[in-house]
Amino acid sequence: MPKTFCTPVGYEHVIDRIIVWLLVYLFATLPFAAIDFSPFLMVLNRFLLIIVGGLSAYSALSKRSFRIRLNGAFFILGIILIHSFISILITGKLEYGKETGILCSLVFIAMWARDIRVDVLAKAVIFVTLFYCADAMYQYINGVDLCGFTPQNNRFWGCFSFGAPTFGIFLSLVFFLPFFYLKRSWLRSVVVVMFALSMFIAGDRAPIVQTLLAMFIFMPSRHWQKLLVFGLVLIPMPFLIEMDPSTSNRVIAMLEGMKLFLFSEDSVALEEFVHSYGISAYLNIWSEVIGGWFTWDNLANVPFGAGWGSAPDAIASISRFGRPHNTHIEVLVIWGVVGYAAVLGWIIWLYRRNRETFVIFAPSILPFGFFSLVSSNHLFTMLISYILMVGASHGRQGLKVKTQEDEGARRVAMFTDSKRV
Repeated sequence: MPKTFCTPVGYEHVIDRIIVWLLVYLFATLPFAAIDFSPFLMVLNRFLLIIVGGLSAYSALSKRSFRIRLNGAFFILGIILIHSFISILITGKLEYGKETGILCSLVFIAMWARDIRVDVLAKAVIFVTLFYCADAMYQYINGVDLCGFTPQNNRFWGCFSFGAPTFGIFLSLVFFLPFFYLKRSWLRSVVVVMFALSMFIAGDRAPIVQTLLAMFIFMPSRHWQKLLVFGLVLIPMPFLIEMDPSTSNRVIAMLEGMKLFLFSEDSVALEEFVHSYGISAYLNIWSEVIGGWFTWDNLANVPFGAGWGSAPDAIASISRFGRPHNTHIEVLVIWGVVGYAAVLGWIIWLYRRNRETFVIFAPSILPFGFFSLVSSNHLFTMLISYILMVGASHGRQGLKVKTQEDEGARRVAMFTDSKRV
């Protein structure tokens, strides 16, 4: 597994500490800031998120004596703002402006995080996640979690709900943090095992697929380690028997489907499996949304999209659904073919700059992300994943520089000693 590195704690301004602890608060209250649970807390947290964005912009600018360097990030943000403004004028829906304001706040936080040491935030995120893992395990054992919530459709999410996001998605977006922010190998192993067991009992299939894909493609570890994990995942498959969809764990069911696909000659059984476990429903959603989007009637939106925040209305106008259950399709709807190509280009650029730590952010952008970008909770969790990826990358670069400096000092000392002799 990759070597770990944690940058030391230290902030130039008190405001940076305020930002960090507000981010910790927003992350810790994520499962409760959902409209199904507490509309008041949801509105409060959105308001605090905008405040944190403003504080982040102020902090980042103050460190540069309020001199603005018009780099690519400002240029892209300007295009997004103009595009969103045009979308609001065309549709007349002012609520899209709220979504754009939240997006700007997230961008400002990301810009602030480039100049700050985020190890305190990372450790707080890991600690909070561990608490929610313990809560979900308690629910799995006792049938009710510490807050009194019961399982949802045989999925043990603790105090999370569909709008929170689901517990599996939440875990996938922070799953790889221990590898980069925990120094002690035994502690790292314990935390990763807790995360993995919690993902299993959460029963969310797509996040597990995202996490495994991220590990196999981007994890900077040895091939035999990846193959070992792959083997451990597949070991139960030969022993699986057919189960009732209403009672079986959805992750076990995923292995059952793989077994049918690889070894069964009964196509009817595989067809029934795909239908019973909701896989065909996703395929129908995707085909209907894509088919409705790329039509002559919608040709004006295809190149540049319908605008940030407009995805539910735009998709509802061309299909029976309010969201596509796929982040890539949603980006296509929001920013069109041109915007989607630009986002893919940004992801490739991001990977090249952060090869050793990109695995942290990878579950957010791989193709089985079934969550919605309209949800501020999802976007906020993606932001946390992004800034901690960048922070881990800076930490590893700092470790390399320090190692090179130590090696240079050692060689100078050796040369000086030889001259004395």
